[in-house]
Amino acid sequence: MLRRMKSGLDDLLRNQFGVISRRQALALGMSPAAIQTRLTRRDWWPVHTGVYLVRSHPQSPDGEIWAAVLAIPGSVVSAATAAWWWGLTDRRPGHVDVIVSPQQRPRPKRGVEVVRRTLQQVDITRHRGLPVTAKPLSTLTAAVALGRRGPAMLDRALQRSVRFEDVRDAHYRYLGCHGSARAGELLRAAADHAAAESERLLIRLLRSAGVGGFSVNQPQALPDGGVCIPDFTFTAHRVIVEVDGWAWHHDPQRFARDRRNQNALQLLGWTVLRFTWFDLVDRPQKVLADIRSALAGRQEHPGLSLRLP
Repeated sequence: MLRRMKSGLDDLLRNQFGVISRRQALALGMSPAAIQTRLTRRDWWPVHTGVYLVRSHPQSPDGEIWAAVLAIPGSVVSAATAAWWWGLTDRRPGHVDVIVSPQQRPRPKRGVEVVRRTLQQVDITRHRGLPVTAKPLSTLTAAVALGRRGPAMLDRALQRSVRFEDVRDAHYRYLGCHGSARAGELLRAAADHAAAESERLLIRLLRSAGVGGFSVNQPQALPDGGVCIPDFTFTAHRVIVEVDGWAWHHDPQRFARDRRNQNALQLLGWTVLRFTWFDLVDRPQKVLADIRSALAGRQEHPGLSLRLP
């Protein structure tokens, strides 16, 4: 009996990164007195009420997440914490994000952020033993929670781990919830019309800053007889500005073609600047400063453009 209990305890602690709840210990056959003895000897350290870290196991972010879920029965790991648990980001969470049902009123726990929300069953799963929001919803809520780092994380996830359609469907299931508006913005930026949105955004930035003299999608002839269509062309200054969409839109062939065209334009004497959607959203003043600097550094050359008729 004791051997079986010890084996079960060892397995549990290994799977839960050294964290155990009082309820689990009792279920394994440990008596309340035995639990108290371990606490008195400081073999076990209280993490939350009724949740302990065993001294022989090092403290870790994994254990902290386990402790939060054990301390709040029925909770589901979510947002940035879920993204880290899924391996979507390598940035350690500063606190543990969990979702509970609207009927629950858990007491505040140190280092735990609680959101009360009804989750649909399709958005709840288990990963590495823990109840966690499914990967599409985890990706989206984390992208919102991570602020300026969120779009890049969402972009990587769309390249490697989740389908755009699944993330979009998760968004639709929680329209109107906290963070839904920002989630919608991120998805619109990632949709197939992201390039057009990027162009519109840069046009607004340029016009608001009083920068003119550009044309949009003006074909340019290349020495090999081909044609490229830059996003923005400042013909008089021989400056071209390209706005790259999200990386998951760029297949290898398009990537290679864009770089060949850029090399050809530079050899013809054009200055080519490249920005991303994230630059336009997060660093608009830097974008404007770079464009102004490029224009100021080039003398006007009217009539030298290889513009097609």
